[in-house]
Amino acid sequence: MTSFLATFSVHKALDKHGKEIPVIPKFSIGLAIYPETFPCRIVPRFEDASVDNLTRLTGLCLSINITCSVSH
Repeated sequence: MTSFLATFSVHKALDKHGKEIPVIPKFSIGLAIYPETFPCRIVPRFEDASVDNLTRLTGLCLSINITCSVSH
């Protein structure tokens, strides 16, 4: 997790006009409370952001085709 946060920056998602979409915090209900999914942008923190470099820096197995689950 630390490597991921050191390598990437998390930002608010953008709408079709390029404006930030506000995050409205929603949490689960029950014994184990956790935040529900929300739209966001995950951006590399440096210019040389090839998949090979990101994999080496984070130790994660990264894929070019990343699918995110977003609930509205």
